[in-house]
Amino acid sequence: MNLVPFAQLEATGALVDVSEVLNGKKCGCICPSCKRPLVAKQGEVYEWHFSHDGKFDKEIEQVECDYSWHSAIKLMLKQLIVEGQDLASPEYNLFIPEIGESRCVTTAKMLKYVSADITVAGLDAVIDVEGVLLGIFFAHKGRSLGDYSNSIKGLIEINLDKLQLESKNNNTVNSTKTQLKTLLCEPNVAKTWLFHVREASVLNNIKLELQKKEAEIKRQCEQARLKEIEQEQERQRLNESARQKFKQNAQRRKQGALMHDSLKFKNDKDNVKSSQKRQYYCVACQHTYQGTEIGINPCPKCSSHFYRSEV
Repeated sequence: MNLVPFAQLEATGALVDVSEVLNGKKCGCICPSCKRPLVAKQGEVYEWHFSHDGKFDKEIEQVECDYSWHSAIKLMLKQLIVEGQDLASPEYNLFIPEIGESRCVTTAKMLKYVSADITVAGLDAVIDVEGVLLGIFFAHKGRSLGDYSNSIKGLIEINLDKLQLESKNNNTVNSTKTQLKTLLCEPNVAKTWLFHVREASVLNNIKLELQKKEAEIKRQCEQARLKEIEQEQERQRLNESARQKFKQNAQRRKQGALMHDSLKFKNDKDNVKSSQKRQYYCVACQHTYQGTEIGINPCPKCSSHFYRSEV
């Protein structure tokens, strides 16, 4: 059986903390869940709490009010939200599997709201933050989120099973009600974002970022491909240049060899000519003598070489 942290004043219906009423049956309270009379237990040993009046069937207390703690907490949180104007929202980081990291959707901040509605279907409360409607849902074991209006631009879950409430007795400063006020106005592990309107913007930015990276990768691949083509063309150019140079050198060597052979042939021919003996007649002294085909070959008698003829 769960202890009941809050009760409703039978006279007004307002939710009250056990520290705010008289002890025992004089508290004038009923259970927020089953509406049966409660007794305020303000002892010296145990944590202060409300208990169902023992004159009613204990089976009803154990079965019908099995979740009376959750019901009381939810009702008190709703009352505090309506009475207040501040709500500390948690940080929201969205994990993006495509990039393997998280991106911030919104930072933790204090939200100032102008109104709160606790009658919206599917949610426990809807607050108006500068014209933007944010929903609040109280989660606990056995309770799931239902459908809600698409006008909601963000949804905060407060998990009642994760509330870290301290057990205090004889202490109104740290009463459960005071701790819940603190929960609403300060960061707490029980709060998480289920949805935020900026998710779409973050995802779209990630999409654009991925597209940009993909385009950059394609650009780099294309540059690498073009560079490889240029390098291959340069290699072909150098190879062609080397082939042309080799060809030219071969032609030069061939031409050089032909010229060498031609000169050698001419020299050989001249040598042959120079070695061949001819009969010459000297006109000056009318002397006949032998000489070579090439050369001056002067007359051995008068030493003249101007007036000779081959016989």
